Amino acid sequence: MPPAGGSNKFYMKAKLTALMLALAFVVGLTSCDNNDGPARTTYLNFMTLVSTGQHGSTLEMTTIEGKTVMFTCTGNFAQSATAAVTPGQRVLVLYEYPDNRELNTSGPINVLAYSTVINGAVEWGPANQRTLDVRTQALTITGNYLNFEGMAMYFQEPGKMRLIADETTANDSKPVVYLLYESDNDTAQQTMKAVYASVNISAIWNDPKYDGFVLRIPDVHSSLREVTFNKPAKN
Repeated sequence: MPPAGGSNKFYMKAKLTALMLALAFVVGLTSCDNNDGPARTTYLNFMTLVSTGQHGSTLEMTTIEGKTVMFTCTGNFAQSATAAVTPGQRVLVLYEYPDNRELNTSGPINVLAYSTVINGAVEWGPANQRTLDVRTQALTITGNYLNFEGMAMYFQEPGKMRLIADETTANDSKPVVYLLYESDNDTAQQTMKAVYASVNISAIWNDPKYDGFVLRIPDVHSSLREVTFNKPAKN
């Protein structure tokens, strides 16, 4: 865990293959483009669906460094029976570049698979709300979104994940934000499985009166229960 005043990004380092295995368990994993050519390097990133239709889709990705990249693909994200996506929603995309162009540059990509993720926006409210434990694997801020990769208990589909900013800290330079998780079912049949979420934090991240925020997580590991995010320094 980064110390107070630490990094804007937090990772538990994992190989891409491990993330791909976790992704395979997400409900709604859907193939997009078919590509039978030789194996290439693949990438897994959170993106925003800008538009989709019979002639293809446009996706927007923001890197951790703050660069905005626009991708196009031939797949129609709205024509899936299991994981249909509408413009404006966040998705997790497994993809490759169809050529040898530079990493994180705009243009066509081959989308190998994608998954819906928990969407939402930070909201102000009381801090003492019910939550279940989670197991955090990675946290990143890209653009106006806090992206969560980890595991939590559920039966059929990931439950609800929310970010609640403690209303009593609204005047602090770094308000306290709580990550809250609810299962889709409280039966004994639920198990710990992969959960992905991308929540809009612009209400805090873009407000000039805040320097960042402190995120409190109901993590099973006590060392990961608080992470401080600082806004990047202005040039």
